[in-house]
Amino acid sequence: MIMKQFKLFLAAALGIFAPLALHAHEGCQGSQCPAHAHGHTRNEIGVSTGPTYAHEEWVPSIHVHYFRKLSDHSRMSLGAMVEHVWGHDNHLTVGIGIKVEPLRGLSLSVMPGVTLFDHDDNNGSNGNEHDRAFTTHVELVYDLLHFGNFHLGPAICYAFSPTANKHSHLMVGVHLAVCF
Repeated sequence: MIMKQFKLFLAAALGIFAPLALHAHEGCQGSQCPAHAHGHTRNEIGVSTGPTYAHEEWVPSIHVHYFRKLSDHSRMSLGAMVEHVWGHDNHLTVGIGIKVEPLRGLSLSVMPGVTLFDHDDNNGSNGNEHDRAFTTHVELVYDLLHFGNFHLGPAICYAFSPTANKHSHLMVGVHLAVCF
């Protein structure tokens, strides 16, 4: 199941983001480029949300992150994230990671972290049974629209845990960020 979701992640990423990234920069030069019109900011606070496929069901999720660029013109950032996925295996993930921008507006982040699973085993525990697992979260975002320091665009997130039995999820949604 993890390989099937990962293949779906790659297919969706290529199908959605490659045409957007190539088309958006045709004829774009220097400060005329919309993605370059707002000055150089080093900090980003972003939110990604959308339907998430986990454990053979679609559930809601939200992912919040903070990234800081290594320098004013760097295409690399370091940051931290928190993610919550509702559903059968309600869970919360915290992690730290790196983001790279191979093309202006297109970013790929990889954030290893720890996931806390909340299980209700129907024996009166009221959901207080928790498991922990190492998880890697991969997110691909394209900043399609720019409103000053606000960016909006599609996002695809894939998370997997080699230590948690059959745990992975795939989110296809929207990303909103403010840069400062």
